Amino acid sequence: MKNLLKNKKLIFISLGVLLAVVVAVIIIILVNKNKLTDLEKVKIEEASSKVENYLDEIVLHEDNEGKYINYAIEYLYNETDDKEYSMESIIETINTSFNIEYKEEDVAKAGITKEMVDKGIVYDSTNNTFKYNATKTPADVANTPIIKYGIKKIKKKSNSKFEVTYEKYVVENPNEIYNYYNNENNKNTDGERKYDTKEIVAYLKGEEKIGKIKKTITKDTISNYGKIEKGPKVTYILKDDKLVIDKIK
Repeated sequence: MKNLLKNKKLIFISLGVLLAVVVAVIIIILVNKNKLTDLEKVKIEEASSKVENYLDEIVLHEDNEGKYINYAIEYLYNETDDKEYSMESIIETINTSFNIEYKEEDVAKAGITKEMVDKGIVYDSTNNTFKYNATKTPADVANTPIIKYGIKKIKKKSNSKFEVTYEKYVVENPNEIYNYYNNENNKNTDGERKYDTKEIVAYLKGEEKIGKIKKTITKDTISNYGKIEKGPKVTYILKDDKLVIDKIK
C-alpha cells in the first residue's frame, strides 16, 4: 500500500514537472515568435525614415481632407529635384507610404484645401500637376517651428504587423540648431569643423528645403536646441512586401 502511494506521488510529481516544462516551452516559443529580429528592425527604420520628417502633415492635420496630398507633395518637394508633381507621382507616394488605395478621383474630391493654399500649393489644370511655392524669408524661417518624429519603441505584433511609438521633436527657434552645431565646431581646438553647417545656414536664409535641416535633428542632440514631446503610435503592416502605415493614433 505504501509503495502504491509512493508511486502515485512520484507520478504526480513527474506530471507536474512535465507540465511546467511544457508551459515553459510554450512561453519561450511565444516570446521568440514576437521577438523583433535585427532585419525587421532595419526594415522598420527604413520605412520610418521615409515618413518621419513629413508625418506632421497627417498627425497635426488629421481632419484635413488634403492631408495625404500635402504629405506626398512635402515628400516629393524635399526628397526629389522635381519642380512640379504629377498626379501619378502623388498617388504612388501616398499608396507606397500608407495602407490605402488612393486614386485620382480621391485627389479631385479633396480639391484645394485651405491648408494647401496656406502652404503655397497650387494646381495647374493645363498639365494636371501640382506646384509648391515653399519659398520663405529669413523672418518666416525664424518664426516657423520645426517638427520631426523619431522612433522611441518598436513592438512586434506579428510577422507582418508592428507598432512604433514615436517621440515628437520640436524646435521652436530654428536658429538654435545652427548655434548648437556651430558651438560644437568651435570647441575643436585644432580648427577642424566636426559638423558641416552649410545647409543649416542656407535654410535659415530661406535658400534651402526644410527636409535638409530636419535631417540634422536627432534624438541625441534635440535637447540642446529643442524639446521632446509625446508622439503618436503608428501601426505598420506589410503591403506588397513593403512596410506601410496602417493606422495612426
